[in-house]
Amino acid sequence: MTTSGSGRAYERYAWVIVFVSAILGLLAALLLTFAPNAILTEPGFRVGDAPLAIRSWGVTWVGFSVFVLVILLRNYRTGERWAWYSLWLLPLLWLSHFILAPDTPHNLVLAIISALGLILSYRRFFPASEEQSSRVR
Repeated sequence: MTTSGSGRAYERYAWVIVFVSAILGLLAALLLTFAPNAILTEPGFRVGDAPLAIRSWGVTWVGFSVFVLVILLRNYRTGERWAWYSLWLLPLLWLSHFILAPDTPHNLVLAIISALGLILSYRRFFPASEEQSSRVR
């Protein structure tokens, strides 16, 4: 799918919302990965009393965030539909973090914001004229 210069501004620039969400995820992941052990033993970071589990989660999250940024900056911005579908993993990740730790409402807010960024770009990937022309008459 090739993108044109037409379209509403929120459709063209909704990727910025998803980009900010991915950058925040990368920063949080780097914090978990490189935080001193003294911080990881705080009650808010307890996962079976194992800082190694937290660090492993952080490393995995770094990889996921880099993956999202690559898809976002290459394939999503060029209008490839599979990238739009794939990026739904980002709000699902934020939502899963909230479900695993309900005392972190910022994860729920980030899930909603990143989902909003994807919803705003829906018409860019699925234009109404294409839906009408594909109908059987």
